[in-house]
Amino acid sequence: MTTIYFVRHAEAQGNTEKRFNGITDSPLTEKGVKQLEPLAERFKEIHLDAVYASPLSRTMQTAEAVNRYHGLEIIPEKGFIEIDGGSWEARTMDEVAKEDPELAMLWGRDPASFKAPGGESVEEVFDRTSEALLKVIRENSGKDIAIVSHGCALRCMMCFLATGDLSQMNMPEWSENTAVTKVTADDSGKAEFIFKNDGSHLTGELVSRNIYKIVNGVNEK
Repeated sequence: MTTIYFVRHAEAQGNTEKRFNGITDSPLTEKGVKQLEPLAERFKEIHLDAVYASPLSRTMQTAEAVNRYHGLEIIPEKGFIEIDGGSWEARTMDEVAKEDPELAMLWGRDPASFKAPGGESVEEVFDRTSEALLKVIRENSGKDIAIVSHGCALRCMMCFLATGDLSQMNMPEWSENTAVTKVTADDSGKAEFIFKNDGSHLTGELVSRNIYKIVNGVNEK
């Protein structure tokens, strides 16, 4: 069995501004940078054989914190990049909800059916993240690894490991910034969740609450 620590990137500018920053390379906020210290300390005594990350700067910077006490090469993996939001990229959720309320509600209510204009469907994200995940698991069979990724991409991977069924996309919860999920999985993807979405290393003002969705045409946290 391979042990996997999934980590969502630290708070980024797009999170606080409630923008649909999929492949947009949004920088970390001041709080996001501060979140990296307790994250690094959390991983100080955790054995890791490899660290993988989406190639965007917010995930690579977060991966550097995970790797601070391990000295491993951080391996960029394009398969773990966030959903391509097409014409929604870098726009606020309020803007896109006003422009296309029905599509915006799909993002919150039925993400398995979502695809932004000119962008990538959640089904496509599910397929590519699952393929990349299985490849990484098989390359690291029996080892301990960390994967640093994004909200939608992580949700797709959690859904794949938990059910293998895209229609169950609403079952996994959104991960908070720097939250950790620990899973053991075999080479076929059969998995056991040890814990989910654990941000206990963050306290006080470092805790982020920026997971939002469109409900009845309204942008809600």
